[in-house]
This record gives sequence, structure tokens and C-alpha cells, in this order.
Amino acid sequence: MDEYFENEKDRRDFARFSVDLHLQFLDPVNNIKGEAQTKDISAKGIGIFTKENLPPQTDIEMWITVPKREEPLYVKGKVVWTQATEDNKYRIGINLDHIDLVGVSHILKSIYGQDWL
Repeated sequence: MDEYFENEKDRRDFARFSVDLHLQFLDPVNNIKGEAQTKDISAKGIGIFTKENLPPQTDIEMWITVPKREEPLYVKGKVVWTQATEDNKYRIGINLDHIDLVGVSHILKSIYGQDWL
């Protein structure tokens, strides 16, 4: 587990699960489109890696490619923090607008199977 999450662990309301999924995103205000890889996900947030620098407070729409699901999972959120990485990418923490327990459940079932709890 990396340093950021070790320091923030006690403040989280929902468990985060490590997942590596492709997603597409849109910043509708600045018309920035891009692609990213998820790092982790919870019912209230997503951590991603991307080439785009999305500053904190940016509203973002995302389409997450979920295995065994025909349509991508659509979620909206707001960038909470952005951190440059050594490989000219950005690690970004996004707070989801709505708690999406069903969406996270679909992702975890597709990755870990029915008995992920």
C-alpha cells in the first residue's frame, strides 16, 4: 500500500479495492477527453493514473470498462487531489458524486468472482 493511503486510511468511510481497469473520462467544462487506468475503487471514490493533468475541483464524467459487462459503468465525480508521477503521468483521486454500491459490486464480482466478500 502506498504512502498516501497509509496516511489517509483512518479517514475513509469505505474500503478501497485494488483494481486495474481501463476508463475514459470527460471534463465537460474544459472539453478535455482522455483515458486512464484505475488504481483502486470504493463506493465513494476512484484512484486513477492518466497522462492528463486534472486539477482539484474538476468535475469529471467517467466510463469504466468492466469485464463481463456489455456497457461501461458510467459515474460522475470531482477531482480531490492530483499528484505527478515519475513517468510523466498523474495519479488522481476522485470523489464520486453518488455512492454507487451496485456499480462497485459489479466491478468486484467481475474481477474477484461471486464470493469476493
